[in-house]
Amino acid sequence: MFLPSSLTPASTTFSPLKPPFSPSRRKIEGKLSAIPRFHFPFGKTISPIENDATLSEIEEIFDASQQQVLRPRDFNEVCRKMSLPVYTKRAVYEAVCQCSSLTAEDNPDVTFNQFVTFWNELIQKNHDEASRFIFTLAVAKTGLPGRQYLEKEDFHSILYDLISTYPGLNFLIDSPLFHARYVEAVIVRIFWNVNRSWSGRITAHELRKSNFLQTMHLLEEIDDINKITDYFSYEHFYVIYCKFWEIDFDHDMIISREDMKNHCDGALTNMIIDRIFSNAVNRYPLTKKQPIASSSTRRGPVQFSNVVNQLYDLVSPEDPKTITLRDLKRCGLAHRFFNTFVNYLKYLEQESADGEGATIKMNGDKELSDWEKFCAVEYEILFTEDEENHDT
Repeated sequence: MFLPSSLTPASTTFSPLKPPFSPSRRKIEGKLSAIPRFHFPFGKTISPIENDATLSEIEEIFDASQQQVLRPRDFNEVCRKMSLPVYTKRAVYEAVCQCSSLTAEDNPDVTFNQFVTFWNELIQKNHDEASRFIFTLAVAKTGLPGRQYLEKEDFHSILYDLISTYPGLNFLIDSPLFHARYVEAVIVRIFWNVNRSWSGRITAHELRKSNFLQTMHLLEEIDDINKITDYFSYEHFYVIYCKFWEIDFDHDMIISREDMKNHCDGALTNMIIDRIFSNAVNRYPLTKKQPIASSSTRRGPVQFSNVVNQLYDLVSPEDPKTITLRDLKRCGLAHRFFNTFVNYLKYLEQESADGEGATIKMNGDKELSDWEKFCAVEYEILFTEDEENHDT
């Protein structure tokens, strides 16, 4: 078959040459290259001059000390120069020991050169407080500088040091049996509030989005531990421990199904208790098709369809057929939503009340959360009961 010469291949060999990009593509690439960087997983880069200035200030601290060495208790000012919370001091000391192959449990003195070894590892790619906090605690616990997250055990050093050195916890020093319980309660609260991914690993991104580091700094300014209601409050721990002890009928420090039935005089239904012990967490949307047991009020049986409609009006979800976790967070009344299914006593209370009741405020105009209100009331009850027992 005859083909015109214009359609006949000039050669059967493959040409390595590529056709040019279109001019519009090159314009787009030029615009993209002009966009400034906006993602800094380890914080915005700090200049070497600034890091060197910080190191010089820390060197002055070493020079001013006897024999130019520092002990664990001497790291307060070092933390301030590093822009870390003061009560990170034990972790900083242990991280320095790890980087110089020292045994921190022996509390050896550390030299400036040993601190420099740790510092050089720290500043390689960690440039803000969150990333440096994670690096320090991870190295202090494991000696691994490459780990970019925190696990529960990583908080032990700073929390046990808090018990030993924070003025507001002096009364706890002579009760070593409760040290581990307090530490455990604080760590659980930290992960509950900070680790929003529920991975069991706190990242720098999660730390930045939380108020944890700001709360750590408050410990330097406030000596009353109970005025810091986030994470560290001893009164909150006291309520948690006593409530656990009340439910744990045989006091084996493990709550069974039978123990859980004692909570709030049997307020939790069997379905809720089964759900708790199934170790299941449903992260998916709740729809109208999902069966949920209804409760009754003093006004007589309530139609389940009425309860569902009431809840949808309460939440006002974006999708009229589905309630998501985002909807519940946005509406500000998630406690009413969950009381309907979880705690029938609270459900009856909120249905019979005319409103939310009086608000409790503290520290100016800061309104206490439902959890803080609960702890404030329960602690007063427990304290009064303890006083009465001592008087009899």
